[in-house]
Amino acid sequence: MNIYETIKKLQRKEILPEGECYVQPWEQQFSTIYRVQISGFNYFFKVLRHRHGHTQGDMADKLSNEYRTLKKLHAYFKNDSCYNIPEPLYFSEEMLLLVTKEIKGISLETIGNQFARRVGAVDSSAVEAFQKAGKFLRMLHCMESVPFQENDVFELYQYITVRLIGVGIFSQDQEDQIVSFLDKSRFSIVHELSKYSRSPVHHDYNPTNILFDGHCINVLDFGDYRVDHPYQDLIYFRLMINGQLGSVLKYRQACRHKLLDAFYEGYGYDIQDHSGNEMYKIYLLKNLAVFALTMMQRKKKAINFKSTSAFLATAKSKVVNQRDYVLTKKSILEIVRA
Repeated sequence: MNIYETIKKLQRKEILPEGECYVQPWEQQFSTIYRVQISGFNYFFKVLRHRHGHTQGDMADKLSNEYRTLKKLHAYFKNDSCYNIPEPLYFSEEMLLLVTKEIKGISLETIGNQFARRVGAVDSSAVEAFQKAGKFLRMLHCMESVPFQENDVFELYQYITVRLIGVGIFSQDQEDQIVSFLDKSRFSIVHELSKYSRSPVHHDYNPTNILFDGHCINVLDFGDYRVDHPYQDLIYFRLMINGQLGSVLKYRQACRHKLLDAFYEGYGYDIQDHSGNEMYKIYLLKNLAVFALTMMQRKKKAINFKSTSAFLATAKSKVVNQRDYVLTKKSILEIVRA
């Protein structure tokens, strides 16, 4: 895709304003993002890259779903003074392109690292940001509710199984323990299915996708949005804060706990009331399974010896991934052996 030709095309369609543009690209794991500035206004172009095992149709469906989700949620929060969702402007199935208006703010990752590294108390604005992030998530989860079905349980357990069994993470004995736990847990959940419901979840609700502008929480990246149990977002956020999958936040443990407490206070959730719940254990295992598989793949990557800085960065990453990989495996076995 030629970004400048695409901009001109959207200007002719009056989707974007006329004027000279400045383009700043950056690469992400599965997409390229372009920040486009025109006449003082900023727009984001998200272009999906082809991924192994995904067809053009698969990726177009994923991006189309994100476009529809943004339209729905932007309209829902449009007049809210405290929460905001990017406004979608254009979607192209052929180009795998999604264009949105920019929303401003500093990511919770930056806010957390900036304030919590200081000696002394956590800055009140950081606590406020995390608390508001929790309140937004509660609003999202309360938009609608649907019953958990037995097929939903089957798909959840299949998702976990294919990521933990037969992929080289655990020994045969450990895999047998995992399978035994999953069988017992599934039986328990199916027989209490009426206790559980599903709701809209972000599915990638982490500090890099949440911006705070001093007053308003602005939430990005709804590419994985779906209907699922709220535990998915609540557990994923906590694991990311606690250092899983690349140690997103890097500061003292006491500060991390204070910000997590603010987040859960905003949501109206006490983790101690849920940690013994069978469904909670399964969603915790689901997220740890994804992290373990991802980190196993990352730590196998070869180290680049061409540049000293590149070598050090890659070596450090491998050390971190190895440490997190070991801790994640340990956490998984603690769940199934409890």
